[in-house]
Parts: sequence; C-alpha cells; structure tokens
Amino acid sequence: MALISAFNIIKASVVFHLTLAYFFLTAPQKIVGQNAVLVLGDSMQMPHVADFDKATPVTAFVAVVLSILALSDFTAVSITEPLAVEYWSSITPLRLAFLFPFTAYIYLFKAGGYANNTGVYYKTRSADLLMNSFTFTFAFLELMMWFWVFITLKDQRREIAVKVLKEQSKAQGRIPGPLTSYASPMS
Repeated sequence: MALISAFNIIKASVVFHLTLAYFFLTAPQKIVGQNAVLVLGDSMQMPHVADFDKATPVTAFVAVVLSILALSDFTAVSITEPLAVEYWSSITPLRLAFLFPFTAYIYLFKAGGYANNTGVYYKTRSADLLMNSFTFTFAFLELMMWFWVFITLKDQRREIAVKVLKEQSKAQGRIPGPLTSYASPMS
C-alpha cells in the first residue's frame, strides 16, 4: 500500500495549478523567481525568463487554462473510487506520453543543446520561446508527479481487484484461504 494515495497526489496537483494560476494573474515575477525554478534551470543550463515583470494578457490566459485544468482534475478525482481509478488509469499514461517528449524536447533542443544546430546552421524557431527555466521546471515537475500517480495507481488497482474478488468469494459462499488464488474468480 502506498504512503500517499494517487488521489491525494492529484488533489495536491490541483492546489499547485490553482496557486500557479493565481500568481500568473497577480504577480508572475514571483513564479520565475522561485528557488526551484532557478536551481533546476541553472543545473540544466536553461535561460531564465525575464518577461514576467507584470501580468499580461498572455499570463492571464495561462491562468485561465491552469484553472480549467485544475477544476476538471478536481471534478474527476471526486468521483467514486472504482470509477476514478479507471479514469485516471486511462488519463495518466496520456499525460505522460505528452510530458516525456515535451520535457526531452525542451532540454535537447535548447540553445546549445545536444540536438540543436549551432553556429551558421542555427535558425531560430518559434518553439525557442518554450525553452526556458520556467517551462522546463513546470514540465519536469508535472512529469515527476504524473509518473508518481501512475505508479501509485497500479498499486491501488491491484488492491481494489483483491477487495472485489474477496467480496465475490464471500457472496458465493466461499471463504478464501491463504493459498486461494485471486487471479481468476472461477477457481
């Protein structure tokens, strides 16, 4: 059994997204000045964001998107446990399938990165604006959190399956012993 359930991790993510949305609306410079953003950005040799001096229409839009994401996640995590486990078991791999390549892309294609052309062959791209310490830190923290949710959900799904099989065994009048396999309800 996991120390922290997947649903508690997702609820913490909701609080994190709502907090980010609030700061994007009110004081975006506080976000990019956080120690985690600075340390992780420096360790990965990412450029720092200097354009978050005050709130802009772009930061307001990001705040709205983060708020909608947080509210939809909170709604989905609030449903009954078996349904929530099925929902998050299908959504979490999709989020990871986006976050793994996105985080790798930011790191590998940054200015001076391993997969980026330098010198005469370097051409600026519109995606270069994504390659900064804040975007990398956000993507990396999201990746770590959703991978933690994925691992925890696997454990929770197993526990729920064992509980359901025990209830089915009791309903059929069988008492499962220590050697009874829960792999098949027909055993």
